[in-house]
Amino acid sequence: MPFLELFDETLDINSTENYDLSIQVSPDGLSFCLLDTIRNKFVLIRSFGAEDNKSFTADKIEELLHQDDFLTKKYRKVHCIMPSSKFTLVPSPLYDPGKKDEYFIFNHILDDGNVILADRIINPEAFLVYSVSKSIN
Repeated sequence: MPFLELFDETLDINSTENYDLSIQVSPDGLSFCLLDTIRNKFVLIRSFGAEDNKSFTADKIEELLHQDDFLTKKYRKVHCIMPSSKFTLVPSPLYDPGKKDEYFIFNHILDDGNVILADRIINPEAFLVYSVSKSIN
């Protein structure tokens, strides 16, 4: 599997409670970076990509999450990103959580095996309604 890793000399696996973890998970791969909040400096980026135009399965992603030394640690804060090409942006004053599915199907068709999620965005005040694979979610 294609692998990329860049790290700073101040990286300390025993100081992860001072780090913010940002992780991106998709069928194309898994990537993450660590921000040292004391130094306000990124100290690690690591990426695992799928090989030969194949997609990662949920089992492969789970395996990486449980086997990587850094991903098994505790963090100050965790941010998770799941890229999706199917999304709708709904302004906060118009958003009703009970209508999340309606907002999505207004613009898109929900693929079999996918689930609709929504996340609040601060600037602009809105909600991002999107679909991702049930197995990856």
